[in-house]
Amino acid sequence: MKTNTNEKPARKTLENVISEQIKGETQAAALDFTAYLRVNKMSPVLASVNSWKVNFKGSGVCYIKVANGSWLINFHGSFQRDYETTFSSDALKKIAWANIKHCVKCNVNCIAGEKWVRASVLGKEFDNVCKNIRIVMANPDAKAVECAKKLVEKTCDDILNGRPVW
Repeated sequence: MKTNTNEKPARKTLENVISEQIKGETQAAALDFTAYLRVNKMSPVLASVNSWKVNFKGSGVCYIKVANGSWLINFHGSFQRDYETTFSSDALKKIAWANIKHCVKCNVNCIAGEKWVRASVLGKEFDNVCKNIRIVMANPDAKAVECAKKLVEKTCDDILNGRPVW
């Protein structure tokens, strides 16, 4: 039987890449988060090598990147208003605040002078915050994944209610 040599190999799912590249509790946390997304009808779509975009109702919620045995979540949104109901737990707020992305001049606009912003995130003020991404979680553990789910929930709530994410 002849095989077609022009066939492209099937793209790996996010879960496949997580299972191949990440081990232990970190893998379990990553798979828990991706399962949460899928249950809530947010299927990660490959955006670039080892990077998946997560949308809800056509709007961006976050990006997930997997590389070199680790993973991270870049969240969309400023998380500056109407967060009180979703984030009633101070413990979850503290996890989010611990993962504020500070400016490292990674964008051409930052290098040109529009560097960072002073931002209120979940009711707390921060200086030197990246103007493009407010929160990034690298290798979040189970507790941080619970916070990540709340960040996603807040973003989806904003999208559903027509509130600007930024």
